[in-house]
Amino acid sequence: MVLCWKMPPATFWTRLKQLWLIIASQFCLRFFQMIDNAYFSESKGNALLIHNIVQSLYNVGLYLGIGVSLSCLIFWKRPECRGKQGCIMVAHLALAFLSASVFAILFILNSNALLDHFQVPLQARGLARAYFKVGAFNVCLLTCYLTLDGLMIGTHQQGLSMFLAIGLCVGKILLNSFFLRRSSICMALSTTGLVLLASAIAVIKVSQKVDGWNLMEFKTMTSVWRSELFSAIIRAGSVVALGYEIAEIPTSPGFIVTFHLLSHLSYLATLPLGSGLQLVLRDMSSNRNGLRSVLYLAALPTLLMFLVELVCPKQCLYSIYGYRVSIEHGGFLRLFLFAGLLTQFSRIPVVMLRAKKNSKAVTRSFLLSEWLVTLGGTQLLIFSGLASPNSFGWILILAAAIFLILVTLEIPMKLRYRPVGYRPQLSP
Repeated sequence: MVLCWKMPPATFWTRLKQLWLIIASQFCLRFFQMIDNAYFSESKGNALLIHNIVQSLYNVGLYLGIGVSLSCLIFWKRPECRGKQGCIMVAHLALAFLSASVFAILFILNSNALLDHFQVPLQARGLARAYFKVGAFNVCLLTCYLTLDGLMIGTHQQGLSMFLAIGLCVGKILLNSFFLRRSSICMALSTTGLVLLASAIAVIKVSQKVDGWNLMEFKTMTSVWRSELFSAIIRAGSVVALGYEIAEIPTSPGFIVTFHLLSHLSYLATLPLGSGLQLVLRDMSSNRNGLRSVLYLAALPTLLMFLVELVCPKQCLYSIYGYRVSIEHGGFLRLFLFAGLLTQFSRIPVVMLRAKKNSKAVTRSFLLSEWLVTLGGTQLLIFSGLASPNSFGWILILAAAIFLILVTLEIPMKLRYRPVGYRPQLSP
């Protein structure tokens, strides 16, 4: 018997190329958001603390942008949406900007309470308020750009997405190097200019690729919109609320900086799998050939990166950010990263539910795990006097495990245990 190796279909290699372009683009976008941390860590004063307070709002924009772009990809190639991609683009961009604006306005209105809560010195508060305003506007722009990044994936312009992301990083490094000795406000304004320029290019290029500008019935989008946006608001709101709770945990100063930098680090590991899931959502309703193989290839680097971070978390934080972790925060690092690894196992059932337009089940699971377990459990620890970085880490692991169980139970039994190679029998 002769053994022959069967070549994968051409669509597999095409998607594999697209996958690596998306991964490179996502890495650059995340690096773009981390550049300020690296520069502020070199400066004296309270710039790093002020920036990390605004970082909670940046995480809000990140979740909102991802949620709106996923909603866009769900509709992009469906048969009922042909000739209506222009309307889908405009509607989702408006949704992204309006939803981010609500959080930005609330953030500015509560700026004095934030400054008191995080104990920003009085002499630095004038600079902090100005930085908050520029940062809030930047969050709205970044939310729209993340939506446009999803639209570039939908229109098969992954190369453009990667080049724009690289341009953002290079421009940010050059401008930050110039403004470092001058003002943190100028560094924030450089983000404004770069994102506006990249967004204008992306809008022009995506507009040239849409298949039509026919109006779409918004009733068909409202159910997915409502669920995806509510999921993003739940996750974004939990990040903001966690910032308040972290400040109440009795530990050495700088725990909120450790938490945000660790969030950055774990997010870097999730980018390969997240990029693969974006491809799956885009092509689920049109051509499914090779999707499973692409998903496995995307999951492998995510798993390997999490394992490396779990083995040497302190070294990773220092080599990437130049940040030295306090001894009291050392045990929390691996607990947080293990919770992040556990969360990755839930992303495949989540994308299955989204492809079936069952985003409501995902929202319900996020609500229970993020708000009830994470926020509620952390608050109970604070009230009972048991709060510490390690106990907070165990709460995160519990929330990740509960979310995995909930989304898995939402999948129909016939899909959960379908054998490999199964083909449904079509009724005559």
